[in-house]
Amino acid sequence: MATQADLKKIGREGFGILEPILEKRRNTSQSGGDNMAKRFPMEEVMDSNQAAKLLQGVSITDYRLSRKGSQKAR
Repeated sequence: MATQADLKKIGREGFGILEPILEKRRNTSQSGGDNMAKRFPMEEVMDSNQAAKLLQGVSITDYRLSRKGSQKAR
C-alpha cells in the first residue's frame, strides 16, 4: 500500500497534468460561445401523436392515475 507521502506526490502530479488541459477548455468555451449549438443544429421534434398521424396509426393516451395518485394505472 502507498504511503501518505506517495499519495500526495501522485495527487500533485495528476492535478499538474489535468490543470493545463482544463484551463484550455475553460478558455475556449468562454471565448467561443456555445459550441454544441453550432455542431448540432436543432431539428424539429415529433411527439407520439404526430408520429401516429404520419404513419396513419393510432395513439392511445391513458391519463388515469392509480389509487395512490403517483403511479400510472396498469
